Amino acid sequence: MHRRPGTPRWIIAIIIAMTAAEPMLHLWIPHAAPDGARWSGLHTVDTYAYLTAMKHGASTYSPYARCTSSHGDTDPSLYSLPHHQMYAFIGTVGRWVHAPPFLWLGLINGLGVGLLLWAAWWLLREAVPRHAALAFVLFALGGGVAGIAYLIAQALGLGDQPGFAERFARVALYELSEGPRYQPWLLIARLYYALPMALGFLALGALLQGLRRYSGLHLAAAGGAMLACAFLNFRLGPMIWTAGVLYLFCAVHLPRGQRLRAGALLTVGMLAGAWQAVAWLSANPELSAGAFRSLSGQMWLLSFLYASAGCWVLLPRGLWQGVRTLPRWPRAAGYAGLAFGVGYGLLYLAYQAYYGNTLRGGDTNAAIFASDPALALALFMGVLALGRSRDRVDPERLAHAWFALWFLAFFCMAIAAFGRGWFLQFMPQRFMVVLGLPMAVVVAAGLQPLATRRPMIAWGVGSAIVVGGIVSMGVTWLGAYGPWGYATIQQHYPLTRWAYVSKADAALLDRIDADRVLLAPALTHPILGDVAVQRGLRTVYGNGTLDHSREVMPDVRTEVHRFFQPEAMDDAARRALIDSWCVDVVLCPDGEPVPAETLAALRSAPWLDEVAQAGRGVLFRVTR
Repeated sequence: MHRRPGTPRWIIAIIIAMTAAEPMLHLWIPHAAPDGARWSGLHTVDTYAYLTAMKHGASTYSPYARCTSSHGDTDPSLYSLPHHQMYAFIGTVGRWVHAPPFLWLGLINGLGVGLLLWAAWWLLREAVPRHAALAFVLFALGGGVAGIAYLIAQALGLGDQPGFAERFARVALYELSEGPRYQPWLLIARLYYALPMALGFLALGALLQGLRRYSGLHLAAAGGAMLACAFLNFRLGPMIWTAGVLYLFCAVHLPRGQRLRAGALLTVGMLAGAWQAVAWLSANPELSAGAFRSLSGQMWLLSFLYASAGCWVLLPRGLWQGVRTLPRWPRAAGYAGLAFGVGYGLLYLAYQAYYGNTLRGGDTNAAIFASDPALALALFMGVLALGRSRDRVDPERLAHAWFALWFLAFFCMAIAAFGRGWFLQFMPQRFMVVLGLPMAVVVAAGLQPLATRRPMIAWGVGSAIVVGGIVSMGVTWLGAYGPWGYATIQQHYPLTRWAYVSKADAALLDRIDADRVLLAPALTHPILGDVAVQRGLRTVYGNGTLDHSREVMPDVRTEVHRFFQPEAMDDAARRALIDSWCVDVVLCPDGEPVPAETLAALRSAPWLDEVAQAGRGVLFRVTR
C-alpha cells in the first residue's frame, strides 16, 4: 500500500478560500444593490427556508400557515424535516452571539462546505493516496464550459439576441445555477446537502480504515456517521450507503465475514437515520405530496456533458480501465453500466439530432426513447461478462476501480427514464449530486500517467477543467446570484433572481404594517411572499408553503395564480380566497406586473381599497 500523503498547504488554502466565499457574499450582497433595486433579504431560491427555520423553528410558528387551518400556525408538523431543526439550532446559537441572521447563515454555510472539502480530502487520502491531491483539485474547482461560454456570448453581444436564454439554457443549467449538483461550489448555500455529504464521506473513510486495520471502532464510527448523514438528508444517505456497499462488493480480497460485519453496521446506520427522517416527514403528508408533484425528471445528458466537458477527454478510458480490474460480479455490473451509457448516449444523441434539438428541448422525450433499449443492452452485456472470471484482485488498483463503478452506477441512474418514463417519479436527477468525487478520481488516475508521456496535453486538459470551473464559479456567485448580473444573466434566467427586488416593490412592502397577511402573485422572481416573510409579514403563498403550511403547494400556487389572471376568477371567487386566508393586503408587483385587466378588476372590487402605487405596482387593503 502507498503511504498516505500529508495535507499540502495549497490544499488548505483552497479549503479556506471556499469556506470564506459564502460569508463574503452574505456580507457584500446587502450593501451592493444595483441601480433601481434593493436587497430582498434573500440570496437564493431556498434562503427563505433557512432563515424561516432559524427564526421560527424553535417556536414552530409558521408565517406560511393558513389562518383557517385545523392545524393552526404553531403545530410541530410545520417543521417536520430534520434539517429544519438543524437550522433552528443554528438560529438559536446566532441569537446567543447576537449575529445578524443573514450574515450568520453565510458563515455557517461556509463552514459546511469547508467541512465537505476536508472530508473529501480525507476520503481521497484513504482510498487513492497516489491520486488524492489531483483528484481533490478537480473535485473542488473543476467545471466545464458554461462560465467561459457566457462571458464570450456577452462580449459578442449575443445575450441581447432574441431566444438567447432558451438556446443557452442547456449550457448554463448545471454550472450557473446553484443546487444539488455534482460540483461542491454549487452546494455552498445548501448546508443540508453539504453537511450530510461531509458526514457520508467521513463514513466511507472510516469504513476503509476499519477494513484496513480490522478495527471495529472505526466500523462503528462509519455506521454512526452514516446514521447522521441519512437522518439529515434521507435522499443523500442511501446514495452514500450505496457507494459504501459497492466497495464491499468489490473488495473480494477481504474476508467475507469482515465485509458482512462492515456492511451490516453501515446498513443499520443508514436505515436508522432514514427511518427516523421519514417518520418525522410523515407528520406532514402535504409536504410529501407537494414535493413529488413539483419535482421530477432525469439528468439532462447534454447539460451534464457541457458542465464536465474537459473530463470526458479521459473519463471513458479511465472507466474502462477501472472496470477491467474488478472481480467477476462487479466487473459484470461495470460492463453493464458501460453498455448502458454507450447505448443510451448514441440513442439519445440520435433522437436529438433527428428532431433538431441540438440547442433546445426534447431532453425528457429523448431519455424515454433511449432508456429501455439501453437497459436491454446493459443486461445482455452484464450476463455475457459473467462468462469470464477473475480469481485475483490487485488491492492497489481496487479503489480506482471502485470509484469507476461508483460513477457508472449513479450516472446511469441519473440519466435514466426506465419503463417509458415510469422511473422519472423517483427524481433520478438527484443522483448527480454524488458524481463529482468518483469522476474526479477517474480523471486524475488518467491524467497522472498521461503527464509522464504527454505532459503538455495533460497540463492543458487539467488546466482547462480547473479554469472552466473557476470562471463558472465567478459567473455564478458574482452574476447569477450577485449584484453584477441583475440586469443580464438574472434577466435571462429568472430562477436565479432572488437577491434583489425593484425599489418600487420594496417601497410598497414598506407600506405594510407588521404581521399582516399578504397576497401577491405566485410566479414572480423573487416570490414576494417569501420576501414579505423576512419583514415580519405573513403570506398566502411562497416557496415556504411547501415546508411550513400543511397545504399542498402546487394547489395553493395554482389558486393564487388564477387570482391574478384576467377572467380566471370572478369577484366572488376572489373574495372567497381572501377570506379563506384572512388576507389584509393585496400586492400587484412592479417587477413583474399583473395584466391590466386584472388590475382594473381589483380596482373595481368593493372590498379592496387602493392605498399606494409605485412604478407599475399597486397595493390594496382589504376592507371588511
